[in-house]
Amino acid sequence: FRGAVDLLAAASDADARLPRALAEVSSKDLFLALLVCTPRLQRGRLAMAFNRLRAPLPLVFRAPAGPGGAGELRTLVLFDVLHELSCTPRPGREVLISLGTERAAGLGKTLLLSILSPAPIPEEELDLRPGGSTHIGSCDLSCADPRRWTLDVHGHWAAADEELRIATVAMGLWSGAVYLVHCTLADFQQSSSAAPRKELASILAVVSQSAAPPGDKHSPWLRSRGAILLLRDTPPDTLAQRKAAVELALRPYSVLAIIPVEDFRGLRSAGRRAAAAERLRSRVEE
Repeated sequence: FRGAVDLLAAASDADARLPRALAEVSSKDLFLALLVCTPRLQRGRLAMAFNRLRAPLPLVFRAPAGPGGAGELRTLVLFDVLHELSCTPRPGREVLISLGTERAAGLGKTLLLSILSPAPIPEEELDLRPGGSTHIGSCDLSCADPRRWTLDVHGHWAAADEELRIATVAMGLWSGAVYLVHCTLADFQQSSSAAPRKELASILAVVSQSAAPPGDKHSPWLRSRGAILLLRDTPPDTLAQRKAAVELALRPYSVLAIIPVEDFRGLRSAGRRAAAAERLRSRVEE
C-alpha cells in the first residue's frame, strides 16, 4: 500500500499532465478503493494485508452506492473482517471508543487518541482530514496492539447516520468498551443545573443504556463500561468553578470520570507536550 502511494505521488510530481490529487492519495484511500471492488469473501485477506502496516483499519466508511463511483454515499460496516483478523474480545484487552460533540469538532480527537495508544501511531497513518463526505461518518479501528484497541469515530454524534450509531454501539457492547466522549463546557447549560445539552445528553443516554447489566449473567461482554468525559481545551481552574454542578448533572449517567484536557496545539515545547500527554494518559489509566 505505501509503495503504491509513493509511486502515485512520484508520478504526479514528475508529470504535470497528471492530476495533483494523485499526490494526496493515502494508504487508507487505496485500501478503501480496493475494498469496495473486492468480492466479500476475499475482503478478509485484503484487510489482513493492510493490518500488517499497523495503521488504523477502516471499519465503517462511506462509499458511493452505484457502480463506478456513481450515486449517493452509503455507510458500509465491515464487522466480518474482524473474524478474519482474529480480533475477538478477551480478558486483559482494553477497548476505547472515541467520539464527540459538534462543539469538540476540529479540536484534534484523532491526534489525542494516538497519544493514549500504548504503541505510537505514525501521524501520516492517521485520518486527520477535518471534514468531507467520506471522513465524517466513518470509523477507524486500531487493533494491531494486543493490549488496547481504539475505535476512532470521525465527525460528531449529531451528524452520524443510523448505521454508524448502531455500529458504534454494537462495537461497545461486543468488546466491553470504555467511551471517550470529547466535549466542551459549552455542552452544558449555563444555568445552575449545568444539565448536558441535547447532543451530549444523547451520547450519554446511549452509553448509559449500553452499560446496563446484561440480562444473561453468562454474557459478560454484552455491555460497555461507561464513559470518560474529556473536556477539551479546558484548564483545570476553569472546570473547578463549575465542577460541583457538572458532576451533579451527570449522576444519572454512567460517567466514570471528567477530565479537563489542555490545548495540545498551544504547547510549542516538545517537553511540555510530552508532560501533558503523560498526565492525561495517567488520568485515563486510573
